[in-house]
Amino acid sequence: MLGVMVTACLFLSLAGIFLSKAEQILPIIPILMLFWVISMNMFYNPGLAILAQNARESGWAYASAVTGSVTDITFAIIGYLIVFFRSLGHSFTFGAGAILVLGAAYYFYRNHANQDFKTIATATDANGLKYEIMLRALVVGVGLGFVHYKILHHLANHLYGVNGNIIIPVLMVLCAICLLKVHNHLHHYGLIKVFITGFILCLVAFVMLSQIHTLGGTIIGLMVLIPGILFVSGTAFGAALDKVPSAWSNFGTGIFLAGFNSMIYMMG
Repeated sequence: MLGVMVTACLFLSLAGIFLSKAEQILPIIPILMLFWVISMNMFYNPGLAILAQNARESGWAYASAVTGSVTDITFAIIGYLIVFFRSLGHSFTFGAGAILVLGAAYYFYRNHANQDFKTIATATDANGLKYEIMLRALVVGVGLGFVHYKILHHLANHLYGVNGNIIIPVLMVLCAICLLKVHNHLHHYGLIKVFITGFILCLVAFVMLSQIHTLGGTIIGLMVLIPGILFVSGTAFGAALDKVPSAWSNFGTGIFLAGFNSMIYMMG
């Protein structure tokens, strides 16, 4: 709840700054944005941890498909969302954001307030905790972030013969829809194996589409990229967290998100 309150306050504070255009306050905006990023992680990290807890009981296939689909759709439409929010104005955007965050917090509190996420492991959990498990969560997060922030972002601006700003988002939305249909089949071969295979396919497609400047090469590269996106997005969440002990779900999710978000610096 602390993360929710801080996030909502920062939304409203930034809206007031932009609305008043007080130049003497503008230098502190980077600091406010840093607190905003931290508080947002405090907000959605427990949400993903709850999903991970439930996935341990019902299976990782559907949970991974949902998180993968949401991620793909978000990245597909992010450019259009930025244009849309700019048209609404800063004050309305930040104010609406604060309301949405508080609404989500209320839902979270009403439905999951009694769930306990331990931040300190028991002796058994501590003895069973392997650093390799957390390293795996970090590496999978980095891999997923690299695919979205570097490969797909780069290809959207560097496809030969076609408009990548249209093709790549369309492919991501189609992959997101397909995930909800084929997620069970992906998990038959092992989460981490499918994720690694998908990551390699994305890398191969990235090299092909960057180096082969023909329409035929673009088509072949996209055919390689499609299963790569499906495999990576459809298994990343489960591949990162399925071996993490239950008592460490919150921490493991944070490690996964840290790896994913660190790749934002690869954009460009």
